[in-house]
Amino acid sequence: MKKVSVSLFYLFLFFFLSIISGYSEEKSYFLDVSFIEKQAKPGDIVHLNIQYLLPEGARLYKNPVIEGIDSLSIMSIKHEPDKFVISLLVDSLDIFEVLPLGLKFLDDKQEEQQFISLKVNLKVISSIDQKTEASEVRDIKGIIDNSGLAWKKVLYIIVPVIIILVLFFLWYKFFRKKGKKENVLHADPFDVVALSAIDRLVKSNLFEKGEIKAFYFSLSKIVREYMENIRSFPAMELTTSEIAFRIEHNENRADRDVLHLLRTIDLIKFADTLPDSLQKEDHCLMAVAYIEKTKPKDV
Repeated sequence: MKKVSVSLFYLFLFFFLSIISGYSEEKSYFLDVSFIEKQAKPGDIVHLNIQYLLPEGARLYKNPVIEGIDSLSIMSIKHEPDKFVISLLVDSLDIFEVLPLGLKFLDDKQEEQQFISLKVNLKVISSIDQKTEASEVRDIKGIIDNSGLAWKKVLYIIVPVIIILVLFFLWYKFFRKKGKKENVLHADPFDVVALSAIDRLVKSNLFEKGEIKAFYFSLSKIVREYMENIRSFPAMELTTSEIAFRIEHNENRADRDVLHLLRTIDLIKFADTLPDSLQKEDHCLMAVAYIEKTKPKDV
């Protein structure tokens, strides 16, 4: 009886190890995407680690294809054995998010396959002092007199203010708005306004005075305002990555081309990269070229 029990034990152990071994073989390939850093500030350069293990006999394309990275502000891509390390510019003020990525490869039959990763996030911390959040909340009791006389005084102040605000609103709505409509008919086209703004910016000599970041903040504002006027999304309120997502399927090549300029400007605004005079001229010419290519055609 003892021998039978030992034999059954070894048989069960062999069966269990066979299952574990088979499961391991089936799961011998994977794609894992993660940030090396735990958190970052706007303008920091962070690193996205993409580790993979292909099935036996499979291989990547000669020029590896990673889908889903076009909307990111990529600084560099480094390919190491069984992994990629992508350097990214943090252009978000809250959560820096990377949507699911796809890594394409050829299997042992030379047929195209693809790994799909999970979405990953990186916490973005602000450099703004948060001390105000911990400020002591003072009790309002004792500050405001709750007596009837005090409330009458408050009403004497509030009622005239409300009346003045209502009158101002009515004046603005029925008089200023009418005059504004008349002025709009004679306003310059968006492209003329944008080109004039670039010309004034160049002539201001901000760049030559050493105010390089101020110059590029203004150039970015001009391009984004123009884009907002000719496109159906608020470019002034969006990050460069969010703009890239909006125009990902846009047939207009000029919109996709100007992304390179916006990402370069972000790098100058938030990092320590400083261009020279020739690069500044190239950036201005890129902005002018974008406006010329996308300006409304004369009717």
